[in-house]
Amino acid sequence: MTDELRANLIAVKGILERGESIYLHRTIAEQVRYKLQTADRMDTVTRHDPLSVYAYLFTPQPRLIIFGANQDAGPLAQLAYSTGFRVIVADWRQGLCENEWFAGIETVCEFPDKLGDELQLTESDFVIVMSHQFQRDQEFLRALAGVPLRYLGIMGSTARTEALLEGLSKPEWLHYPVGERIGSEGPMENAISIMAQLIAIKRGVHKGKARSNSLRESRGLESLGGW
Repeated sequence: MTDELRANLIAVKGILERGESIYLHRTIAEQVRYKLQTADRMDTVTRHDPLSVYAYLFTPQPRLIIFGANQDAGPLAQLAYSTGFRVIVADWRQGLCENEWFAGIETVCEFPDKLGDELQLTESDFVIVMSHQFQRDQEFLRALAGVPLRYLGIMGSTARTEALLEGLSKPEWLHYPVGERIGSEGPMENAISIMAQLIAIKRGVHKGKARSNSLRESRGLESLGGW
């Protein structure tokens, strides 16, 4: 691996951690050169000499924010992490954030009305609200008002959720009750139900929708192989 490629991959890592996608271009001329390019400027590179340019798209892991560091969230966090999500568990209770249920998982300890600024949510994020504390869940939902997301799921009965959402709009990315209907019982089965829904949405097949036709996405920096 050349020093130039190594430097570009370090830059790619930082970009992915910000939740952004990036192209790495390899140009073959008198020598091999590398250049990072955002998607909106890709054509300006390939149009110049498309036969000498190879482009590799890096996309960040989908990010799942779980609001509520309780026992129910433990299996969900671990299952989501094992299926390729970048998981962040958020709660206002420091003791719960440090619980062994979330070993190896990122945690953020902050009150609901501060979490929006702390997490810097984007339209690519998946969010689950499940603190089981009505007031705190409602505060977090109000903080999310007007923030575009990929998915927002609320755990609890329909009646409870309707009460939580009183006075708030219901965006198209809102799902409740959360998860697929599989008759789940207990934290682990609930986690499986929720992950089934998240994966279907991530793959573009939820509710019978066909998978979108898009570029093959990389699975990580190590997938570059002989680049």
